[in-house]
Amino acid sequence: MYLIEKATERRIAAELSIVNERDYQKIERASTFGFDWRQESVYEVWKLVAPEWSNDILGLISLIDYPEELRVHGNLIEVATPHVGKSKQLDRIAGCLIAKGCIESFRRRYFGFFSVIPKTLLIDHYQDLYGFRQFGRQLAVQLDESKTLVKEYLPNEKIF
Repeated sequence: MYLIEKATERRIAAELSIVNERDYQKIERASTFGFDWRQESVYEVWKLVAPEWSNDILGLISLIDYPEELRVHGNLIEVATPHVGKSKQLDRIAGCLIAKGCIESFRRRYFGFFSVIPKTLLIDHYQDLYGFRQFGRQLAVQLDESKTLVKEYLPNEKIF
């Protein structure tokens, strides 16, 4: 998995791992996240880091497992403020986080069924860039779209 440094177009190796207590303390002290991530700690929360680039957490996603619906839901996705918008320093953070939700859906045998409820301003972005389709208030990807996202953003992950 890699990110792209916008200034140089250089590929930066990235990693995803579960958030721990020390991470929550770091997130609370940082000014780069707007949400209270401690509230998400009742769910499965993953962080994205790029150790060769910085020691900072670059993005976060909380996942909720809905086994009765054969679905993983991205309850909250947030990219650190230096990496948002036209002046972002690193690209592909959100894509890697979304692909993580997809791979977790495959691991649970849910056929890549992954959903989100994005802010209204992001609906077109999710549909255009990531292939989400609208299902009522939710957007979702499944099988083929999820495979495409995993291959693009997490190429070393095996799809079951």
